[in-house]
Amino acid sequence: MYTITEPDSLSLSETITDVSCTGNNDGQILINIVGGTFPYSLVWSTDTAQTDTLCSNLVAGDYTLTLTDGLGCVKSKTYTVLDGVIACG
Repeated sequence: MYTITEPDSLSLSETITDVSCTGNNDGQILINIVGGTFPYSLVWSTDTAQTDTLCSNLVAGDYTLTLTDGLGCVKSKTYTVLDGVIACG
């Protein structure tokens, strides 16, 4: 008799740091991955090639993460980094 163990379903949680001042590029998105099967491949929709769970140096805007796990399961999610509420400088 064989037992097949399925991994937990792939899910994401995030911590978003909004831009500190209008026009700055100090926003960031930190992702926590739960479930799925290692290794994970992450691709962010940024101008620079960011492939880690921390996407940093962001201006205000929308950013999409496409995550693929070791079994080929794909999860995509779009996050919004807000602009600073004050003008600095």
